[in-house]
Amino acid sequence: MFKKLLFIVILAVLGYLFFVKKDVAVQIIKPVFAPQVRIAGNVFHVDVADEPEERLLGLSNRESLGKNRGMIFLFEKENLYGFWMKDMFFPIDIVWIKGNQIVGFSEDLEPDDLSDRPLYYPPDLVDKVLEINAGEVQRLGIRVGDPVEIILK
Repeated sequence: MFKKLLFIVILAVLGYLFFVKKDVAVQIIKPVFAPQVRIAGNVFHVDVADEPEERLLGLSNRESLGKNRGMIFLFEKENLYGFWMKDMFFPIDIVWIKGNQIVGFSEDLEPDDLSDRPLYYPPDLVDKVLEINAGEVQRLGIRVGDPVEIILK
């Protein structure tokens, strides 16, 4: 009887998290299964933006980015991709990646307002871009030339 009741309570809590509080459930479960970007011994659990619509939206309209979290933008070919801070609510660092190596950074980028929306560009052609919390590049000692490992599965 107790086991059956416990099972029902657990199912009810999980159902509540998944169907009512989806954002909480995603934050609890996603880091365990999320794709990863590894740089200089640091692991970032990332959301992947590999479709045009996902890349356009990026981190817009999110309240914050959790610790050791980020978003990796994957492109089919190398180019000088411009990034903006449209509808952003928190500052970020942008890590510019070519192949499997860091080629530059744009650090401590603050959200913009509607009247001033600058575009940020890499210092060289890139095929990947990582957005992480502002200050992480400096805090973790990440450098140009560091190798990058991306694990999507």
